Amino acid sequence: MKRRGLYGAIEGINGAGKSRLTARIRKYLSEELGIPCFQTRQIGGSVYGGALRQVLENEATRPQDNIAMLLAAASDRAENTAIVKSKIASGMWAISDRCELSMFVHQEHEGVNEDIIELTNLIASHVSPDFIFWIDVDLELAIQRVENRDGSLKKFSSAKSIQEAHELRALYYKHWILDTDGRIIYVPNPTSLWSEEATFGFIKIELDRIIKRWKDGEFDGTVPTPGERWSKEYAQEERKFKDEYEAFKYQPFRQNWAEVFSEAETETENWIPETEPDLTTFLKQTARDNNRDLRDLS
Repeated sequence: MKRRGLYGAIEGINGAGKSRLTARIRKYLSEELGIPCFQTRQIGGSVYGGALRQVLENEATRPQDNIAMLLAAASDRAENTAIVKSKIASGMWAISDRCELSMFVHQEHEGVNEDIIELTNLIASHVSPDFIFWIDVDLELAIQRVENRDGSLKKFSSAKSIQEAHELRALYYKHWILDTDGRIIYVPNPTSLWSEEATFGFIKIELDRIIKRWKDGEFDGTVPTPGERWSKEYAQEERKFKDEYEAFKYQPFRQNWAEVFSEAETETENWIPETEPDLTTFLKQTARDNNRDLRDLS
């Protein structure tokens, strides 16, 4: 029986470098490793999605109601994930610039009820990612990139201010902390000194581990579905860590983290631990400890 491919995604606020990193992953998989890979994006990964993206980017045609925006994005997700599901069933990998996580982060930020978002995602998503790289970028750097690239900040996919960027980052943090099955992989991009090469080097090490698990048959017989993420355990964890991700809203990158990342840039492979506890476990605990420090000082 042919082994199914994997579905991965790059996530983060606008200006995190998702599009370039998505393209680099596709090139690495297909050209360097010989693994056929389909590259896509949400919104805009199909002919329909491309047309819808133009509508949503235009102030005159974009829906003003948050529920209408949610349903418009969901229609693209249904079309896009149907294509992805057929690709991975054929043995190809699929890598996407954004996925369902963006819908949760942005719609939660707009104040849409989480039960509505969850139900919409269950209906619209034919398949969920096997892994998601969350690019946690320096916020001022991200906004500068968007302004330099677009001349303005587009409402449907980006932050309009430093405060809003902090709030979106906090929501990504929430989903990362509450990701009990380890699908969301934290990728630091703390300063402009942290080059794209360093970020991609980090991703490549994690990606090689995923490829090994795939070749060992760990993903055989499984296709992740949206419903797997939403359980009683998730709800309990969400309540437990509510104060932690609220505190994280206005937490900048700590200087000691930036120093660790800078040292790692020249010796990435030696810095990333090969055994448990892995980097994600370490970073999650460090993030929690930092937030507790913030509350102690308030």
